[in-house]
Amino acid sequence: MLATTHHAFQRNENDTPVTMRDLLRLGDFTFSNNGFVFEIDSEDARAREDVVGTATDSTFHYEDIPRSIGKFDIIPFGDNNNLPTIVRDTVGKHNLAPRVFTKRGMLTWGDGPILYRVVVDPKNSQRVYKEYVQDQEVQDWLDSWDYEDYLKHVMTDFNYMEGHFTKVFRSRGVRIGKRATVAKLEHIHISDARFAGVNLRKNKPTHVAVSKWGVNQLATDVDIYPLTTRLSMLESPVSIMFSKMVGFGVKYYSSPDVLGTLPWLRRASDVPSVLEALTNNSLHIKWHIKAPARFWEMKEDQLKEQCTQQNKAYKPGMLEELKESVFKQLTTILGGKSNVGKFWASEKIIDVVGTQIVTHEWEITPIDQKIKDFVQAQIKISERADVTTVGGLGLHQALSNISTNGKSDSGSEQLYAYKNFILSEIQMPEMTICNAINAAIAHNWPEKKLKLGFYRTLPEREEDITSSKRVSNAVQ
Repeated sequence: MLATTHHAFQRNENDTPVTMRDLLRLGDFTFSNNGFVFEIDSEDARAREDVVGTATDSTFHYEDIPRSIGKFDIIPFGDNNNLPTIVRDTVGKHNLAPRVFTKRGMLTWGDGPILYRVVVDPKNSQRVYKEYVQDQEVQDWLDSWDYEDYLKHVMTDFNYMEGHFTKVFRSRGVRIGKRATVAKLEHIHISDARFAGVNLRKNKPTHVAVSKWGVNQLATDVDIYPLTTRLSMLESPVSIMFSKMVGFGVKYYSSPDVLGTLPWLRRASDVPSVLEALTNNSLHIKWHIKAPARFWEMKEDQLKEQCTQQNKAYKPGMLEELKESVFKQLTTILGGKSNVGKFWASEKIIDVVGTQIVTHEWEITPIDQKIKDFVQAQIKISERADVTTVGGLGLHQALSNISTNGKSDSGSEQLYAYKNFILSEIQMPEMTICNAINAAIAHNWPEKKLKLGFYRTLPEREEDITSSKRVSNAVQ
């Protein structure tokens, strides 16, 4: 970046300087009395910020503004009907958040899904525990439609959006008088499903519209299915069920906690780009260049003389083009990382005015950019964003490999963080993740009183384990 008192330059994608005239033509800059401020982001990035800003700052009023598709209305998911996409793109660009979501999923999954029965302790009626069981009939049904793959997809949607859609297939035997049962379940990506119904400004949704929803627009190829619940999931041959964590003030969709963390995720994701831009191009004006007026007066006289010799009219724009050419040479020499060994030569002009000697020469003065302070500020923003991200995503620092002081947490702190997570952060998520599958089991085998959950073991402290079974000896 080069600048004079009259000119400012920004390199474009062709590595050529942009003059003040170009900046005025672009019309995307803010001017003040002493200078001007311009963006370094791309058009795509500005568009992303606009979309993210409106979607994540939403007050969920979009649920009260249905949109029409034929005879049906749909309830948009987000101001631009793309809130799941916003969450996916923002989280996916962060260096830490995707791993936090994965870690939460792994902790929830534990040793995997297992059938169990809730039992009241006959010796103590105030104590309830899970009795894990093996039931071949139920297990064969689960395996017939790959329930583990279904649970993986459902858990991912839940971790990001705290809700998930499930397509329910009723058995065909009901056509010939057999008892209706659930034949299988199928995961529907939360980005593809929207609540639908007739006159939704007055009525509740009765259906789910499934399609590939575009940004801020309605899809044209839409499949409509009845919206079902745990009690009504056998009324239609194919229906869709929505399970979620209940959010305050939200009627239909889920209200994921990650929404409040998205601004921190965006800021943290911008820090590497800012530092990269600082390294490659610098974000500030690096040089103060003083060009002597006498130099340009002489160049203008030379241009006029050349025009006279060539029998053509002199135009003031010729001098401007010459200035741009000269500053382009300076841009090449002083800008970028590969400027070592280059030099730029100029002439000093001395005039005698009366009894005074006046010197006309170029001056190129480096400007102290205080890069150290700037970089340290960006690093502090990133560190703060990491801590805030982990807290906002509901995972203790000791479980996410993030530390505020740069040191790893002790084994005891990790152990207690894990136990606290298992004892307080798992029950409702597990219930919501397994909601549809447990409703199906209850319909198919009401007499068995079985449920599906995830088996997990609570670790013990090393000092409470015999020496031969400790991790340090087990790995030898």
